[in-house]
Amino acid sequence: MELSPCPPASSCRSLACVFSKTALPDNREELDYLLGASVFYHKCAAFVFRPAFYVFQKNSALVPENAGERNFIKSVPLLELLEITVIYVMAEELTEAGYRADDFIIPVTVLEEKSFYESLRSYTDVIML
Repeated sequence: MELSPCPPASSCRSLACVFSKTALPDNREELDYLLGASVFYHKCAAFVFRPAFYVFQKNSALVPENAGERNFIKSVPLLELLEITVIYVMAEELTEAGYRADDFIIPVTVLEEKSFYESLRSYTDVIML
């Protein structure tokens, strides 16, 4: 679904939520924040750093207890339901971790480091809990 044109610039706010922690409860808090706040923003995106890759991996959905929280993976598809379809990962980190974009439970956009940070800077608000 395409976003409607922005109303006046003052109300055209965007939110980037950064996932960078290895602990699932911390990432769950960020996911809940992103899900809840998405209704107040024109566009929202998630930026996932290497320490948080496991949270969004298909294999963590198979044994969610190993990821630290039984219901976390079931919440991830809510991102798409709330039209949060832009999930960014850095190409270098993906390669270093030995993962491919297909390993994630939801589609991700793989960017080179410079583009990753440029995209992050394009959002009016950034949250990193």
